[in-house]
This record gives sequence, structure tokens and C-alpha cells, in this order.
Amino acid sequence: MGGETDWLWVRLLDVPRALVTRGWFADGELVLDVDDPALGEHGRYLLTVRDREASCVPTDREPDLSLDVSDLGSLYLGGTAPSTLVRAGRVRARHPEVAALADTLFRADRSPHCLHWF
Repeated sequence: MGGETDWLWVRLLDVPRALVTRGWFADGELVLDVDDPALGEHGRYLLTVRDREASCVPTDREPDLSLDVSDLGSLYLGGTAPSTLVRAGRVRARHPEVAALADTLFRADRSPHCLHWF
């Protein structure tokens, strides 16, 4: 038996807190419209990154990216580029430049890796 298996998942329960505590490598600003159908929650957040520090607050601004919390988990880990999920139809981008900015913001210095399955 061969092939690849996906063993590493993350589900963000507190989106603003998770994004504020994540490591960031570029400055920028995005409005994320996040849907969590399992918990029946929906939120729109302004993510601002300056000098490797992030703030994430609720906002009424138009979203740059609209996505499910499961897709946000993939972006959070840094193993999947936002533009990949946009092309796959999983994430909606307000305009093409937003996907490029999101790629820059959500990049990681290392790909996620899980040594053990659980």
C-alpha cells in the first residue's frame, strides 16, 4: 500500500486570537469573511500585519477573501497558498491582486509536517 495520507489538520475556534498569535513575515491588510457551518458562526475580520505583529478585529468592510473555516485552517498552517484555493474554487477573492497579497501574508518559513498520526 502506498501513496500520500493527510494526517495534519487544524480547526480555528477563535479566529481573531489564532491570527494574532500566528507568525507573520510580511506587512499587509486583508478583510476575511469566515463561515463556520459546523458551529453556525460567521464573522468578518480585518487582519492587519505591521512589523511582524498582527491585529484582527471584527469589521463591516467588504471582504477581500471569503472562505470556510476549514480552508482558513489550511492557510493558517502555511502549507497551502491562498491562490491555490482561489483557483480550486474553495476561496472567493474580491479581485485577482488579493490572492497574491494573501499568498505573501500567509506564507510560512517551513511547510507543516506531522511526525505522528493521532
